[in-house]
Amino acid sequence: RMYEHTDGVIKGFSDKYGTKTLVYYEIHNTMLAAIKREKQVKEWKRLWKIRLIESMNPEWLNLYDRQTGAIAYGSADHEARHRLDPDDQ
Repeated sequence: RMYEHTDGVIKGFSDKYGTKTLVYYEIHNTMLAAIKREKQVKEWKRLWKIRLIESMNPEWLNLYDRQTGAIAYGSADHEARHRLDPDDQ
């Protein structure tokens, strides 16, 4: 799915606004739960959303590695951080 967004395969928000960086994500058991959570977060103030992102990824690193397709769990994961941003060490 990230490949489709970063390469502009899917027309929509990512394509329209040029968003190519994955800085936060959540995993849900069902599509219904994911949609419910997305609608909830969309209603939040911008500051709340920033705090949510920074709780997982305080450095706002790109969690998607385009070359391998791997998705890391935020910058707290040192191995993933090194793999995604080796120059940042």
